[in-house]
Amino acid sequence: MQCVSTTSFSIAVNGDLYGFFPGKHGVQQGDHLSPYLFICCMEYLSRMLMLACRQPGFRFHPKCGIHGISHLAFTDDVLLLSHGDCSSVNGIFQQLTIFGKTVGLDINPSKSSIFFGGVSTSQKLSILHTTGFRERCFPFTYLGVPLSPHRLLATQFSPLLHSLELSVQGWIGKHLTFAGKLELLIFVLYGKVRFWLNIFPLPEIVIKQITSICKNFLWTGDVRKSTSALVAWKSICLPKAEGGLKLFDIKARNRSFLAKQLWNIHLKSDSVWIRWVHHFYLCNGTIWTAYAHHSSSHLWKSIIFLKDYTIWHCGSQSRSIALMSGWNSGMDKFLSHAYNFFRPSGSPVSWERVVWEKWSLPKHCFILWLAVQRKLRTRDRLPFLPSDPFCVFCQHEEESHDHFFFFLHVNGHPAYGERLSPGYGLARARRLCIVLCVV
Repeated sequence: MQCVSTTSFSIAVNGDLYGFFPGKHGVQQGDHLSPYLFICCMEYLSRMLMLACRQPGFRFHPKCGIHGISHLAFTDDVLLLSHGDCSSVNGIFQQLTIFGKTVGLDINPSKSSIFFGGVSTSQKLSILHTTGFRERCFPFTYLGVPLSPHRLLATQFSPLLHSLELSVQGWIGKHLTFAGKLELLIFVLYGKVRFWLNIFPLPEIVIKQITSICKNFLWTGDVRKSTSALVAWKSICLPKAEGGLKLFDIKARNRSFLAKQLWNIHLKSDSVWIRWVHHFYLCNGTIWTAYAHHSSSHLWKSIIFLKDYTIWHCGSQSRSIALMSGWNSGMDKFLSHAYNFFRPSGSPVSWERVVWEKWSLPKHCFILWLAVQRKLRTRDRLPFLPSDPFCVFCQHEEESHDHFFFFLHVNGHPAYGERLSPGYGLARARRLCIVLCVV
């Protein structure tokens, strides 16, 4: 504790350090020494729990004894695992108490919970009285996601949907362009979705709800408003070379993460979970010959389904292994190859480099992307509205994409200095699109 209680600091002014003064409250959050001290404390706690496991009265959790797993920790969230008897729980609780007195911390019963399974009522009451913790039921939230020994219901994905809706509500009234909303969609909304995709196989209904939220935000700016989309969502999720916006397809991305887990099981990667899977699911074979029982977890059933799908697509186990081996040995990452395998594919377009020029403003690129697909809301595409079909600039011809970009005349002269033909090319059409965006 000398590192914490005897800290001193200096101030950098114009690149020069001046003086030292003692710290009165120890190491503050954000100090470079804080992570190292935290790791030392957690290592000390881990060794104390290992000592508790060696006590004569301690018994491991039935699914953790073979690997000697007594706890799982990530930063300051710790899961303690043991058999549901008083002797085992008391042994762990004593080590927690000693750890708290050593580092000057107290156990907070209001933030600590116990989850029982197959434990008698008398033992429950005794354990709860000894620890002072409260009993809770599955699922519970760990690292921001719900955990449960059973398949998660669609309603239990509500924290993710609620988080997406809150983010969108905070952007209402910001007057965002399509390009601005696309950036928020890629880096904020899809970032949250990607975290969950990496952990769970998402139900179909949850994927549809996520897609609905993202689609409504892109075209209306609000999750509560829905309107006819200018471009189909499946086309938006294609790469730019195929006419899309490079948003990932949620189902295909979910399958690519499952494929990564399948390949790690095949390679027997050195992780606790992989070793646990090989002991309980693959004790008499390999992942390529394994099958899912009725009582298997939903994650395991999804991995087995994906394995069967790749074998069916490739024709044999050896070809499926060779396919994934190629994903793992290429220059790109495994997940990128897996996603390209599972995603819907489209036809390459010839205008990709013209539309997505690096020097152009993103909002101009987005409008031109709509224009080349004839998806702008020109009056020739809105016959159901009681409005004048003529162009607002020349008042002589019907308002359409071709008229705007190639045949628009104002006061008898070409609007852009010269008459263009449709075969003139997209390079000049880009300039006209920028003019229309400014107007």
